[in-house]
Amino acid sequence: MHDRLKKIEELLSEKYSSDISAYDEIVLDKTISGRMKDLSYNSSDAYLSYLTENRSEFKILISYLNNSYSEFFRNPLIYNFIEYVFLPIIFKEKNSSRSGGIRIWSAGCASGQEAYSLAIITNDFKEAGRCGFDFKIFGTDRSSAEIQSAHLGIYHYKSLLNTKLAYIKSCFSKSGDYYTIDPEIKKCVDFSVYDLLEKDTFAPPSSIYGGFDIIMCCNLLFYYKQDYQKKILDKFFLSLNPGGFLITDNSEIGLINSFGIFRQYMTYLSVFCKPDSG
Repeated sequence: MHDRLKKIEELLSEKYSSDISAYDEIVLDKTISGRMKDLSYNSSDAYLSYLTENRSEFKILISYLNNSYSEFFRNPLIYNFIEYVFLPIIFKEKNSSRSGGIRIWSAGCASGQEAYSLAIITNDFKEAGRCGFDFKIFGTDRSSAEIQSAHLGIYHYKSLLNTKLAYIKSCFSKSGDYYTIDPEIKKCVDFSVYDLLEKDTFAPPSSIYGGFDIIMCCNLLFYYKQDYQKKILDKFFLSLNPGGFLITDNSEIGLINSFGIFRQYMTYLSVFCKPDSG
């Protein structure tokens, strides 16, 4: 496994100026093995030769590593907790301190489903009279193609299977099998291209200073080696307001606890806060 990965890493670096050294070796090997199987290659050298001669294959391999799959309200339980538990906690704190609006970061947002889901429930929270503050959702992804799709805000109905009917009626317009996000919801989200491994900043430049009340980053950390996982978590720690929440996927609970940077806020959900908050 190691020799194959080393050869492919060197090829991608030299021929395509792409650095994949941050990815976990198991994830890399599984992705490459999957592509070889798809193409009916039994030999690593044969696949390496094919990858050398075909830039299109390089793009496909990178897209597989970027894991752009997403859907609206992917974990409905988490979104219920955000709307009915975490947003009221944040609103109460801001109301007492009279500080700013609510700011949420959807990190690794793919084509925008997660960021728009957060905008929908936060807007619902505000319109129900439970919050007098403005809010802003920041959606970032390292892929410019995904961010372009997010700006369009057009989705196949299959990505809305977890979405409440009331939200579908109020926040989307339908055309055939596709649904378009309402312009008013679009205004609530700032999308930008941002690499979580970028060395010189701790938050997307469009947010100016970070200061997030919620950071949501699901099914992303385990793609990277441990030292890069820590760099991302350190970035989240610096970006998160005191009393704010980091929300990931339940499969990442053990991973995040292993670093000791955040304290788990709930025993049965992957929700974390800074050790001196909550």
